[in-house]
Amino acid sequence: KTYKNKERIVLNTLNEVSSSKQTSVTVDDNGFLPNINTNGDLNAWEQNYASGEVSESWELDMLKGKEMVAKMMSSNSGSQSNTPDGGSTTTTNNTVSESTTTITFTAK
Repeated sequence: KTYKNKERIVLNTLNEVSSSKQTSVTVDDNGFLPNINTNGDLNAWEQNYASGEVSESWELDMLKGKEMVAKMMSSNSGSQSNTPDGGSTTTTNNTVSESTTTITFTAK
């Protein structure tokens, strides 16, 4: 991306804490929900990064008084495949996303 005549800031991620849990519900051929639910384990992780290892460049959209507005557009894509232990079926999820994120900073 070209940043011609644009001010910008760089945000560094130093620590990331995340968790996820997957719950599966089986629906029969008639669309009914039988009492078969599978609650997965809660997966949690923490990742520490060196300064500059994970960084994002944000374009400054506005500087006015004690307020600063930064914007970032991103596009991501990827795929994930899962084959259960002993299973013969592989499930593949393909993900494509585009987003615009805006952060407003206000000095106190």
